[in-house]
Amino acid sequence: HPIVESCSPVVTESREDYLQLLNIKQPLPPPVLAQVHPERASIPPSKVADPRPGPAKSSHDSGHGPTTYQHLHIPVKMMEDFLRLASANTRKNLETCGVLAGSLKNRVFQITTLIIPKQESTSDS
Repeated sequence: HPIVESCSPVVTESREDYLQLLNIKQPLPPPVLAQVHPERASIPPSKVADPRPGPAKSSHDSGHGPTTYQHLHIPVKMMEDFLRLASANTRKNLETCGVLAGSLKNRVFQITTLIIPKQESTSDS
């Protein structure tokens, strides 16, 4: 009797070879390690943003209107790191965009994370 071989081929390719075969491109990691500054205490998302559609509505007991400015605390090192990363683009009149993330506590936004996604820079956009 002939020997029947299994239909599933043995996979010896690396993950990168497999992704290349499927023509899937993974983004390169950022040029520097991300720095996450520890939070003091976590708070629920409902305290950070108004999840309702439309303009943000202030809570009735806060006494502050929607045009009231909020305090924002960004670590100095985080600002310096961003300016250092963006300096080459700035010299070429190209914008570098980043996303700030953190938490709201006692009406103060504490920024703990700066995310700089892969982007194509343009001037004055």
